[in-house]
Amino acid sequence: MLKSGDIMKSRYIKLIILEILIILSMLFSSFVLNIIKNTLFQTIYWFIVFIILRLILGYEKDKNMLRKKMLLDVFVYVIIYISIEYFLGLFTGYLLSPYSHDIIHLLKNITPIILIITFQELSRYIIISKGRDNKKIIIISALLFILFDSLLSIGIYNNTNQGIFNTIIMLIIPSITKNILLTNITLKAGFKPTILYRCLIELPIYILPIYSDLGEYIDSIFQIIFPLILLLHIITNYKNKYKQDIREITKQQKISLIATSIITIFLSILIVLVSGYYKYYLVVVASGSMEPNINIGDVVLVEKLKKNNYNKMKQGEVLVYSHDKKIIVHRIESIKKIGKEYIIRTKGDNNKSADNWLVYNKQIIGIARSRIRYVGYPTVLLNKILSE
Repeated sequence: MLKSGDIMKSRYIKLIILEILIILSMLFSSFVLNIIKNTLFQTIYWFIVFIILRLILGYEKDKNMLRKKMLLDVFVYVIIYISIEYFLGLFTGYLLSPYSHDIIHLLKNITPIILIITFQELSRYIIISKGRDNKKIIIISALLFILFDSLLSIGIYNNTNQGIFNTIIMLIIPSITKNILLTNITLKAGFKPTILYRCLIELPIYILPIYSDLGEYIDSIFQIIFPLILLLHIITNYKNKYKQDIREITKQQKISLIATSIITIFLSILIVLVSGYYKYYLVVVASGSMEPNINIGDVVLVEKLKKNNYNKMKQGEVLVYSHDKKIIVHRIESIKKIGKEYIIRTKGDNNKSADNWLVYNKQIIGIARSRIRYVGYPTVLLNKILSE
């Protein structure tokens, strides 16, 4: 008859063997089959890994008492993180998402990502729940997921010294901090908070029409520091036995939900106003041609005009249009219509004469409806520094 210690030792051996086999299969898929980056393959691969782990090791139902609090903490921290990134976009600018946002393409893009995340985190949960008392197994499990991320990053940068440096700084180190965090969350509260965390972090690029143009290095710093901040919060606030009074927990949850709701509303409005996808959006004024009515650094709220609404334009209104790859905010001095084509002459309030070009239909963006003073000045300053 096997003793409990022998049974545990046998289970640990099985876990280590399975982890080694998973690592070998990753390497084989990457270097021999060269298909590891294919999302369909990843979905099927992690589904098979999850099924094998469940059949061989079993599956413990997630009944963790800390799960609800962890879910809320993860949600609040990630929303704050995303809000900070998008707020910084007011200073650094925004880029349009490369993905289509109609419902068919949206579902096509996010469905495999959600499935991959789910099967990966379920696999992580099985390994950690069965080997939580063995540090070697926990470390190997984290290395397993770091290796997978690293294999996906192969070829993104070239093999020069700079390329290797970029791979380490912008891909491998963020993967290390991410997987250390996810391992700790799984140890403390199961798999649901890790799925929530990854979906909130990884899906916005597919769902939102814009993202902040922070640059690769700043973005990688965010990806390194943020998991460490959340990890510090978890280590500090989550003990093996959580004994805080239930009324205090409920109070904290209410405060967190109110704060997160405010941040979410702010983030949503920000995305709507700067994306250019909707009726109204924001433009930062970078020249003094409209002073004193509109100053450098002011942010103008623009009402976009469609072709069937061009007849709404009136002499004296401030037109926003594109010219020579720049966004111009000048007042309409005259409008002529020839057939379906509108021909507009504009002038800056601070300029002595009208602009020496004409504006046509294809250049029209919209009409400036109001302004917010000085909010965009940091953007102007940053662009000036970068252009020097």
